[in-house]
Formats: sequence, structure tokens, C-alpha cells
Amino acid sequence: MRSTLLYIPQFISGDPFGLPMFGWGWMLIAWLFVAAGLIYAWPRLSKAKLDLTGLLPYIGLVALGVVFVLPRLLVEYQEAGVTKIGLPIRTYGMFMVAAVISGVLLAAYRARRMGIDPEVIYSLAMLMTISGIVGARLFFVTQYWHEFHVAGDTWATLKKVINMPQGGLVVYGAVIGAFPVGIWYLWSRRLPPLVIADIVAPSLLLGLALGRVGCFMNGCCYGGFCSTMPPAVTFPAGSPPYARQEDLGWRTGIWLKQQGEGKENEPPKIVVAFVAPDSVAAMQQVRAGDEIKKINGKQVSSLTDAQQQLAGSSGNVELELNGDRLIRWTNAPSPQRSAPVHPAQLYAAIDAGLLALLLWVFYPFRRHDGEVAAIMMIVHPLSRILLEIIRVDEGGQFGTSLTISQWVSIGLLLIGVALLAYIETQPRGSLVPAKA
Repeated sequence: MRSTLLYIPQFISGDPFGLPMFGWGWMLIAWLFVAAGLIYAWPRLSKAKLDLTGLLPYIGLVALGVVFVLPRLLVEYQEAGVTKIGLPIRTYGMFMVAAVISGVLLAAYRARRMGIDPEVIYSLAMLMTISGIVGARLFFVTQYWHEFHVAGDTWATLKKVINMPQGGLVVYGAVIGAFPVGIWYLWSRRLPPLVIADIVAPSLLLGLALGRVGCFMNGCCYGGFCSTMPPAVTFPAGSPPYARQEDLGWRTGIWLKQQGEGKENEPPKIVVAFVAPDSVAAMQQVRAGDEIKKINGKQVSSLTDAQQQLAGSSGNVELELNGDRLIRWTNAPSPQRSAPVHPAQLYAAIDAGLLALLLWVFYPFRRHDGEVAAIMMIVHPLSRILLEIIRVDEGGQFGTSLTISQWVSIGLLLIGVALLAYIETQPRGSLVPAKA
């Protein structure tokens, strides 16, 4: 895990003009030069001779971000023992940029092979990327509002909401945000939606695969406890999985699990699942498989009860184990890394990458426009429903054990089945046959 790749300092050492990097400074100047080049080259690079008025809003949007948004994201950091101020470049954000660029280029390549002006893909991607990021962020913020809301401080709340490079996007939120915009664009340009959907489907999965690698580097979207090494991984202190495990008593160095459902009038069996290496608990001969009878003199009634007792131990721990073993320790240091968990992010990346490859290979063999997109909408939700079983960062919704992502997956699956059933009733062939 490496959530921050590097820091860009606000002021450059030795700059004779003393201008800041962000705000009214060097980055704005650089962007104005880039914008001038785009304005000059846009009509010459585009076969469709697109109107420049469609480009100008995006140029202005980036300029506003450089002047007003980026300075708000500056943080203090240490370099060679000196405290500086700079913009953190998050690894998650870099992977998201790589996901967008690679996906767009792949779709543009396919479009060119099909005789479609790649400019269509570039314009569509620009619109859907912006709306998709907004939708993905709003979905995440709504789902985890308690982590963003700062009581009595609207600007602090807004700052946390817009700090997207640090992580916090939901794939299905991107779908909800981008899909209507994409449909509107295709309708306004009188382009066949199913043809374009088939072209961009592999790109969406490729982008998702790279985005999930970014999730792994950021530590979000993690899986549940895993006792097998490999594939289990651990994350450093301060990471999302570590912070969650702290709430479940991990600072004591032991991770608990429930074994069986328990008999009538008897509590379930709570056992030690994992002990942090080199921890005081390990030195006191606590081992995986030990049954917990009491914690700090209190009878253990359930897994949740045991975890709450451990979390509230404040460094003073007394365990009564099976065989009348009594173990105590005081003010032990917290583990440096989390308990091992499933790398659910990498599972999702591999899943999306393989599905992208499958769709790419299947594309020339499609019998109807829309088949590639329909397959994506059927297969990916199925795998996402299964992957959600491994993840533990989301709770059940609507009074069920199903997460919000699983509910959305079910909806997309039904839409995919309906789409496939519809296109199978249409004549075979494509509106856009491949170029010779």
C-alpha cells in the first residue's frame, strides 16, 4: 500500500519570480499555454471540424480548478526533516487517470477499425468521465456521510467531499451518473447507442481493472479476514482496514472469530483466529484456536461482545482461555500492521481484466449490436455479487444482508437479461460493419 505517490511543493526553490505552483501561479500559466495549443490544433486534428464552443467550457473548468480548488487541497509534509506545504499526488488518483486514458484509447482504436470517427469517443468520454466521477463521488459520500460531515463547519465538510484523489468512488455511482449523459449525447448526435455500447464495453472493464489496483494501493475496498497466506495481505497502521479492525479490538494484537452457532442456552464458541507476530499476546503464548471464556473478568456472550470488550481494554487485557489459562498484559504497543485480509481489490481487478479480454475477443463474433454490452451487464454483476461476499467495508441494506452494490448488481443483471432478450429478436448483423 502506498496511498501518496509524491508531493508537489507550493513554491519552487530558487524561483526568481516567487510565484506559487497552484492558484494564480505557474500551473495556471502552463495550462493557458496548453489551452492555446488545443484551441489552435482542435479544428485541424478533428475530421468532424467540431465547434470550439464545446471545448471552451472544459478549458475554463480546469482553470477554475487550478486557481480555486487545488490550493484548498494543500497539506503539510516532511522532506529531509523540513516541514513544507504541497499538493499530495495520490496513487489512487494516478490509477484513475491511467484507467480513463487507457479505456478511451482502446475504445477509439476499435471505433477507428469500425469506420467511426474516434472524435466521437473522445467527446463521449469527456462528458461521461466528468458525470461519472461526480456520480461515483456522490454515491460514496451519501453511503458514508458520517465520515464526511463535520458538524458546524460547512467548508471542512466540502473539502473532504471534493478530496477525491485520496480515494472514495463507487463504480455503480459512476454508472448512474454517466449513463444518462451518454444516452443524451448519442441521441443528440443521432448515433446508434448499441453500436457505441459494444465498442466501449471492454474499455469500461479495462478502466475498472486499473481502478481496482488503485484501490489496493489506497487500502480501500478491502476484504474480510483471511487466514491463508497467500493470498492474504496486511495493511499498515492508519490504513482503512487497520482503522476498522481497531474498532474490533485489533490493537490488542488478537483477532477473534465465532466457531459454530452455539447450543441452546449456551453462548457461541469464540476463538482466537490470528495473533499479531511479535506482539505481547504472542509472547504470552496466546495461539490461534484458543477459546476465549472471559475478557477482563467478564463472560463472553457473543463475537460482537468480545470485540467490544477488546476495543475498550485501553491497553490492560486479561484473557481467560480454555483449560483455565489466565493471561494478562498491560500497555502493550499496537500491532504495526493489520490482521491478514483478502485482497478483494486485486480479485476485482483480475475479474474485470479477464472480462475485458473476453469482451474484446468476442466482439468480432457478435451477431447483433448490443450483445457485447449485454454480456457485460450480465457477467459483471454476477461476479460483483460474489466479490461483495468477500468484502466487509459495506453493510446490508433495506433490512437484508445484501449490500447496496449487490442490490444495484441485481438491477443491472435484470437490465442485461432484458437487453439480451430484446436484441435476440432483432435481425442479425450490425449497423456498422467492420472496415476491410
